[in-house]
Amino acid sequence: MTAALSSDGNIVLPQSVRDQLNLQPGDDLNIIVDEDEIILRRVAPESGRDWVDTLLACPYPFEVPEREKDDSPPLEL
Repeated sequence: MTAALSSDGNIVLPQSVRDQLNLQPGDDLNIIVDEDEIILRRVAPESGRDWVDTLLACPYPFEVPEREKDDSPPLEL
């Protein structure tokens, strides 16, 4: 499936794609550029999906570094 880039830099997502993903006018899409690829990813609506789920859905491998435990008492304000 292809879509042409307009002289203004716009593309139109085919109706079949919009229907399959239930995209509506005003929905936000993240644009990810990876070398010569452009990846569009729908921004999850406020549905309880947090940033960890978003990271886990990433198609590229990543590592979560180990965290140091901080046993110091909380600061008093």
